[in-house]
Amino acid sequence: MGKSTKSRNPKIPKPAERRYDTKMIRDFFDHLMWEWRIMDYENHAKDPSVTNPEFVEMLVKYQRKYNCAGLALGNVLARDEGMEESEYDRAMPILQRRLAGKSEAVLAMLEALTPVMDEALMCGDMASNVLPCREIPASVVLAHDETEEE
Repeated sequence: MGKSTKSRNPKIPKPAERRYDTKMIRDFFDHLMWEWRIMDYENHAKDPSVTNPEFVEMLVKYQRKYNCAGLALGNVLARDEGMEESEYDRAMPILQRRLAGKSEAVLAMLEALTPVMDEALMCGDMASNVLPCREIPASVVLAHDETEEE
């Protein structure tokens, strides 16, 4: 006898015993966002030692839950050996401006990634025999057709 030609849909793999821990992934992403929000707040403050207590409270929630001190490296301005204090003092605002630019850029990227993460986590929560898809009405596509001449 020949082999059976019946086969499982190749696009849907055999269900695994493990699934993504989407709750933990969501927490990780949110924790990362709070880290960068705080850094951005501090980098734009006149006094970088002043923090927003509400931001810190959100961050502490994740730090305690996952026993993780942080997800981003802190920055400490090191004074070179033999450097004059005036040179060192001049370096601080320069560093703060650079860090402010970086924190703005990182926050913008994370915020842009948020809808992608939301969608991915929604799909990750679905059963493995469900192929997630989005239904897009043809009328919506046609209404926003930029190639159509008027």
